[in-house]
Amino acid sequence: NVSRTDSIYSTVQLQAAGLQEDNKALSEKVSELQQDSELLRSDLHKMVQKSLALVQENSELRAANRGLENLANTLQMQMCRKGEGLMFELDLLKATTNAHKQELEMELTKMGQRLHQGKR
Repeated sequence: NVSRTDSIYSTVQLQAAGLQEDNKALSEKVSELQQDSELLRSDLHKMVQKSLALVQENSELRAANRGLENLANTLQMQMCRKGEGLMFELDLLKATTNAHKQELEMELTKMGQRLHQGKR
């Protein structure tokens, strides 16, 4: 009976030693996983910060783009107005030139008539 008890005790001690080794190995694995988890958490935090910075930069670029579009539209409207003004000035110059041309033609005609009358 003592021998059987000793045998069971030895078996239990061996199992306990095996369990202790398993626990130690599992404890080490848990430590590794915790370190990996901390590294991943740190990396995730960095990525979130970078993502937030990119969102902010994107927002600023969109605002700058809207400003540039507004400026381009304003400049285009000014160019159209100036173009319309120049077209008006050109039309006015054409009309003035035509009026002067007609005046000169009339003067030439009168001078031609006077010359013709003077010859008679």
